[in-house]
Amino acid sequence: DRLVPLWTQFPGAEEIRILDGTIRDEGAPTYAMALAIRYPDMTACELALQSPIRSESREATGELLKMFTGRVHHHVFDTSEYEPTRAPEE
Repeated sequence: DRLVPLWTQFPGAEEIRILDGTIRDEGAPTYAMALAIRYPDMTACELALQSPIRSESREATGELLKMFTGRVHHHVFDTSEYEPTRAPEE
């Protein structure tokens, strides 16, 4: 309730997705949640990472983490998008 309104204000964000862990392979680490934010380029990402709203969201995240064990870590990915292939109709 508190973090989503902050995340949706990150400057330059083109898409914000919150992924809630539901099923995992046996023995795989548990991730309660993943936040995926898409930016048009690395410059936009870097600007968002240095924005005041990100600092505010980190403060709110820190307060929530007091209720949990574990840690928060960040990953930056390049994306490639593909259209699904459909089998020819008979």
